[in-house]
Amino acid sequence: MLFNEYVRPNAVIEQAAIAVHKITPERVETAPAFGELLPRLTDVLNGRTLVSSYKADFDRGVFERELVRHHGDPAAAGL
Repeated sequence: MLFNEYVRPNAVIEQAAIAVHKITPERVETAPAFGELLPRLTDVLNGRTLVSSYKADFDRGVFERELVRHHGDPAAAGL
């Protein structure tokens, strides 16, 4: 199963990231925030393993930070 969405970040997109990924602030300004996608993402990932091969350490940090932001604490986020 594939979940492919742009997410409106809660941070400035660095120029170096724009150069690599070509994702500009304009492209994500109307994208949903992480919390808006979380119910759908939870359904997609429930009982599955998430695999991220490019910058996995970065991706994990983003997921953990956003889950804590959404749920309020690491225990509630399941971390």
